[in-house]
Amino acid sequence: DFSDVVLRRIQQQLTMPGQELPQVTLLQQWADDFTGIEAEAFDTIILNSVVQYFPGIDYLLRVLEGAVRAVAPEGYIFVGDVRSLPLLEAFHASVQCYQAPPSLSRAELRQRVHRSMAHERELAIDPAFFTVLKQRFPQIRHVDIRLKRGRFHNELTKFRYDVLLQVGPESSPTLKPSWLDWQKEGLTLSAVHQLLEETAPEIVGLRHVLNARLQADVKTVAWLAGDGGPVTVGELREGLRDIRKGGGIEPEELYALCDEVPYTVGISWSGAGAEGCFDVVFRRYTAAGGQGARGIVDFSGETVWPKPWSAYANNPL
Repeated sequence: DFSDVVLRRIQQQLTMPGQELPQVTLLQQWADDFTGIEAEAFDTIILNSVVQYFPGIDYLLRVLEGAVRAVAPEGYIFVGDVRSLPLLEAFHASVQCYQAPPSLSRAELRQRVHRSMAHERELAIDPAFFTVLKQRFPQIRHVDIRLKRGRFHNELTKFRYDVLLQVGPESSPTLKPSWLDWQKEGLTLSAVHQLLEETAPEIVGLRHVLNARLQADVKTVAWLAGDGGPVTVGELREGLRDIRKGGGIEPEELYALCDEVPYTVGISWSGAGAEGCFDVVFRRYTAAGGQGARGIVDFSGETVWPKPWSAYANNPL
């Protein structure tokens, strides 16, 4: 068990000679109850793999309000394992398609998916919610929405994401990369490698990269909404076989590219992420080993105007 491993390591640290004992306080209370927690008391606040159990988006807003108040300037709030609202239908389609017999018709599978979505009891959140969050809490100076790392295709890597909120006054310039559209430019991994190696831009971004993890699920949702193509689930699976083998780009391949060129990479969703795409930003390292373009990368495009908070999540209740 992970918690047992952590506790054993803490115990080992505490028994080391000359080790100063840290102060540890355990409080048991609701997540939105910050009673007994002083303002600006923490450098980092972690909400990992828990917000999906919150009763709604308003509750999450209250929790984040307390967290923003409790974190010190230059501090962070990490929100991990967030379920994606734009990909919620793709998730249920993936599960129901996997469980269905090959003879099941499109109409029957569509009914199963809609029924499963109607009974969803966990909170799913649009990544755009965190983008507009700065307009509710101006103390948040930067929002970093990240795809999950990993080479295996599963619920976590496909349908969840992590968010890092930086709190405090603006201390670094905001970097706005020059963007290339992966699909319109017909880019490939080798073309990107050549671009970075030969032209050596300080910072460059790639929009709308097809996510290999999601192409089969996105195609399944499109098939359910249409009338043409395969008739049964079995026929659909046959058609998706080639997509699973070579459709889109694995995010980890772009991370691996940085082992060959002097760049770091950041990956975030394209827009709401409903079409199974992501955006990438490469930042060059200098010969001395430092980052060339210093500052915070802005993944956003045009200004996003906030909608009612209820529009950014489902209603688990």
